[in-house]
Amino acid sequence: MPARIAIVLNEPEIAEEASSALRAQGQDTLALVDPMTALEALEGAERIEVLVTCLDFAPGKPNGIALGCMARSKRPGIRVLFVGPADLEKFAEGLGTFMAAPVTVTQVVEGVLQTLDTAPDIRWTPLQISPRDQAQSAAIAGNETSGGRRLRERDRAPAYRSDGSR
Repeated sequence: MPARIAIVLNEPEIAEEASSALRAQGQDTLALVDPMTALEALEGAERIEVLVTCLDFAPGKPNGIALGCMARSKRPGIRVLFVGPADLEKFAEGLGTFMAAPVTVTQVVEGVLQTLDTAPDIRWTPLQISPRDQAQSAAIAGNETSGGRRLRERDRAPAYRSDGSR
């Protein structure tokens, strides 16, 4: 799923219209109505940044809070925009942004764009490893001591097979 935004609502018309409106503004979006399909899509996603989900789905389906939590476990940086009844807002606290239902397509689009604008600019930077740490890693990988000499065969820890024998 190359989409940057996944919209998973139990109202297919709103999900589709919001997705179309966002595409018209140059956003990559995907509209879904089933949270299980959304989870599968999240697993294959390359760059999903925002998940819009309602708090309640049909019986037997994960609710939006569960979907948001599962999405976060797969993609820690994902932003979640929850849509639901005002009395359920407390369940979304600390997990994402909340919009009280009923919502219009315009409100969903504005909420997504605002969520994208407030997303931190996350840039990957290579890990800097000190020469000392590099030497220790090499020593561990090469079974050397910190002095740089190879360990004698008898000084190495014995290897065990899966059945417990040597």
